Amino acid sequence: MTSDILIPALSDTDKAAALRDVAGLPLIRRVLLGARNAGFDAATVLTHGEDDELRSALAGTQARAIELKTWADSQAGAPTLVLTPDFLPSASLLEQARELSGSEDAHHLGHHAVYASPSRIESLAPDLSGSASAEDFVATLGGTGSEHGSEDGMVIASGGDRQKAEAALLAGLVKSTEGFMSRHINRQISLAVTKRLMHTNITPNHMTWVSMVLGLVGAAFFLLPSREAHVLGAALFLLHSILDGCDGELARLKFMESRSGGVFDFWSDNVVHMAVFACIGIGLGLHQGAIWPLLFAATAVIGTIASAWMVFNHTMRKPKGDGPLYTSVSTGECKSMIVRIADILSRRDFIYLVLILAIFGKLHWFLIATGIGAPIYALVLTGIVLRDIRNAS
Repeated sequence: MTSDILIPALSDTDKAAALRDVAGLPLIRRVLLGARNAGFDAATVLTHGEDDELRSALAGTQARAIELKTWADSQAGAPTLVLTPDFLPSASLLEQARELSGSEDAHHLGHHAVYASPSRIESLAPDLSGSASAEDFVATLGGTGSEHGSEDGMVIASGGDRQKAEAALLAGLVKSTEGFMSRHINRQISLAVTKRLMHTNITPNHMTWVSMVLGLVGAAFFLLPSREAHVLGAALFLLHSILDGCDGELARLKFMESRSGGVFDFWSDNVVHMAVFACIGIGLGLHQGAIWPLLFAATAVIGTIASAWMVFNHTMRKPKGDGPLYTSVSTGECKSMIVRIADILSRRDFIYLVLILAIFGKLHWFLIATGIGAPIYALVLTGIVLRDIRNAS
């Protein structure tokens, strides 16, 4: 059954709360986009008159702004979740509300949220039309309806509330699939950067470009003969990896995920990796007067191209929602040991090894390992892809 979401922004206090900036978005925009992602089919914002700021905040959310009297006179439709405009619901509350579809009662989901059937809303429409504020509206609609769980979300009534909400939103960006170093070092730094960028106009694609340029500049330092240059190159390579997390963080935080952005991020990472492998091989070959570094660099680059192309075609080419957001080398639901190992190897913790070996002047160890390992990894991926295709047929 379809479900709607409704936010009454009736008083000046309601509108101020709805427009309060939370992690770079007006609160009402954040709530409506989150509800859309959670499966709510339509959204309505009730007002007592025209408000340009409110309409601007709703742009692109597919929500309609309508005057309360007009809405009350023509009300009919799907079961509706009503939220006060100062409330940021959690994903679990939205899911809980969706599970109430079909109920003919009103269900309190806390002091700031109530879920009601079309018949209840229609019967109360005359009383609701006289509401002076969102608090009055929710109290009238909830009436003596049953309690259904406790409030799950945050009321954003002050600057302190906003800071707590932003901290919770940032903490929710950490992925369970990340490697150890990425989770405990990279992600902590990238979240600190994202925290400072989220209130700016910098987009995820901007950060992808910045990250890629840093990685390519770092790769160029491996062409030089000195250990100091190699350490600097490795440090820039690591910085590329850290800042590369910011694009995805900004995209998820500000509902800017897109398929094109995900593809750009995926290929930019692989371009940087190939540039690093190639420059290490060329640099060592030139300064040692040897051919073997070039051969290992070639096999590393070829293996990387093969692996990236295979993952892209197998897990990302077919659209799955708004963005590809690669999470596994396999499309199968059941992850075998070999798939889990392949997923671990695809993470970027290896970049710390580049820095450590550069400090000790042992970059050739990394080149040899990559030159051997990249083609083997590509062969393992081939086996995983063939297995997935066989299981799907």
